[in-house]
Amino acid sequence: MSPRTLIAMVSMLLVAALSGCSSGPTPAWPGSAPASEAAPGMLVVSLRDDVTAAQRQSVEAKLRTLPGVRAIAFESRDAAYERLRKELPDWDGRPADVHASYQVALTDGRAADSVRGEVVGMPGVDSVTARPSPSPTR
Repeated sequence: MSPRTLIAMVSMLLVAALSGCSSGPTPAWPGSAPASEAAPGMLVVSLRDDVTAAQRQSVEAKLRTLPGVRAIAFESRDAAYERLRKELPDWDGRPADVHASYQVALTDGRAADSVRGEVVGMPGVDSVTARPSPSPTR
């Protein structure tokens, strides 16, 4: 399994674990929407290794203004690396395999394309990847 695939899988776990750990445009987290609404989704906005503090703040500010964004959680490269080491003891990744990122919870999975389009070309953004939301627990 490639380091990027592994990171993508762990990112999904991170979103589930961070419910309530970050503020966003609304306090709810994916999975709490009524069943009548479209399924929520999430995006992972990976930042470039050379991202500046100003660029990171600009990306976060932009994300917080976009319709369809429910919650945002930032994870530094060091925090992501340490979390992966603890959660996956057999993982042989290096810090260079991990990027700082924003985990972006969407109110509706249909918002993914418009949100992605707003941030994909911003300075400091490496990639924007769609991810399914964790299933709600009932």
